[in-house]
Amino acid sequence: SNFDATKSIDTSKYQIIGIRENNTVASVDQTTGVVAAETVTKDSNNSSIVITLANKPTPSVEKGSITVRVHDVTDNVDLPQ
Repeated sequence: SNFDATKSIDTSKYQIIGIRENNTVASVDQTTGVVAAETVTKDSNNSSIVITLANKPTPSVEKGSITVRVHDVTDNVDLPQ
């Protein structure tokens, strides 16, 4: 029998940190987690494909400030703000 590939994992929130095949051989996309094929034999009972996920780190935004100084090169002076 043929089966459709599994749906991909939401990689905007999660990252795949491990793929383990137990008692089977499978074709698993390392980036999306899609299982496209699995070889099933008479010895494949109790087989599993385990995809381990971790939350993607949330980017942190550092707050700061910047000072702009306008310099008059003709008179060689900084202009007032």
